[in-house]
Amino acid sequence: MFAELAACAERAFSHDPNTTLINLRQQLGEAMAQDIALRLGIEVEERTGQSDLLYRIDAALGLDPTVRELFHTLRIEGNKATHHFRTQHREVIRGLKVARSLAVWFHPAFADPDFKAGAFRPPEDPSRELLDLQAEMERLRGELASATEQADAQRRLAELEARENVAGKLGQAERYSRGWEGRTIAWPDAAEGHFHVPCVFSCNGRPYLPQCVSALVVPIGSVEGSRCAWLIR
Repeated sequence: MFAELAACAERAFSHDPNTTLINLRQQLGEAMAQDIALRLGIEVEERTGQSDLLYRIDAALGLDPTVRELFHTLRIEGNKATHHFRTQHREVIRGLKVARSLAVWFHPAFADPDFKAGAFRPPEDPSRELLDLQAEMERLRGELASATEQADAQRRLAELEARENVAGKLGQAERYSRGWEGRTIAWPDAAEGHFHVPCVFSCNGRPYLPQCVSALVVPIGSVEGSRCAWLIR
């Protein structure tokens, strides 16, 4: 009977841990106490509470303090589950350990003196999977944030490098524009000189590609030592 009561309580663990703790207290714990009372000839009335019954058993039998504490712990935790209506799986595992310790004491004491219990094997905690999943999600969010920040930094660096490249070529383009002769109209610069073309830049020796030539961009040959310069009309 006791094994079935314990198994019934454990079966509810996954989907209703609160019920597991209530059953351990109201069924298994009370059934053990009533069985002991019957063996000792202690009268149990319908209104006899678990606390009062344990007091009578202790007075008659002289319970070991550890056993007495196990009975009361199971009773108190079961009462909490009854009135609070919500118990976490990890809290119920502690209740299962208490109930098992009580059963390990009870069975050799009143049924089989040679009984040897194995190691405690807790049921699988379904909330553990959820916690692991949430932890993995947080880790991935962190990696995504880092990757996003890295991508933003790389994009910003590329923009700055492009601006640096353009800024570094402006002086060269101005020199080419001043040095090219082929127009009679010139635009004055800020240093009492003249630009002869609106915009010019150097290819710095890169191969000439005919497909780059268009109505707006044409090669104009060597300017001040550059192998090839381009005019943007």
